[in-house]
Amino acid sequence: MIDEIRILNVKRDKNRFIVTTDQGEHSFCEDTIIKYLIFKDKVFSEAEFSEILNTDKKNVLLNKTMNYLSYQYRSQQEIRTYLKGKATEQEIEAIIVKLTELGYLNDWTLANSLLEYACSVGKGPRYLEEKLNQRGIEEDIIHETLAAYDEEKQETVLLAIIEKYRRQLNKYPPLMQKKKLAEKLLRDGFTYDQVGNKINRLEFTDESDDLLQEEVARLLIKYEDLSEYEKRRKIINNLISKGYEYNRIKALLYIDE
Repeated sequence: MIDEIRILNVKRDKNRFIVTTDQGEHSFCEDTIIKYLIFKDKVFSEAEFSEILNTDKKNVLLNKTMNYLSYQYRSQQEIRTYLKGKATEQEIEAIIVKLTELGYLNDWTLANSLLEYACSVGKGPRYLEEKLNQRGIEEDIIHETLAAYDEEKQETVLLAIIEKYRRQLNKYPPLMQKKKLAEKLLRDGFTYDQVGNKINRLEFTDESDDLLQEEVARLLIKYEDLSEYEKRRKIINNLISKGYEYNRIKALLYIDE
């Protein structure tokens, strides 16, 4: 019969099976072979074989997507982006439903994971919001996740960063310590209000004498070709801009006023 397709041969080729029919050759995954019991001399109608081809295409897309997921937990939007151009919108949504049912896809779980990561590495709410948006998380999930990153959590994370980082800053003058600490906290995703309020209440230890002497020695060499007046003027301006006190600079330059 014209509408019948006969299987002439089935041969394994690595992770696929090469199926030869009286109308051509096809490559199927093992799941398709098992589901439709494809073996030599079996006969399918054209409608049945068309269904087999469609099923195998879906299986291939699903397996590729699961492999994509194996490298990193993904959001629904990231899956849509990955499959764009590889499948129809209907096929993409079907894969998303399937992966969700299998437990491989859950935007709430991903958002909570990003929250836990932000807290563990010392990142603020602006960082978390940016990451959630980058991953294509829906607005309602973003809103709930940011709400879960409450003031108490933020305060704990903020204090931990300050205590860890400020110990590295003692070699700088207090003004520079404040500037460097503020810049770090802002980069880490905390708000201007949070950073300003916290830093303005801190006391900074000044252990910058050694660094100041190194700076002066370096600048004396840098400006050695200038007149004494111009040399001192440039050195003073340079060091004041870095937060050093004028009287300390003056003492090292032996300026008598």
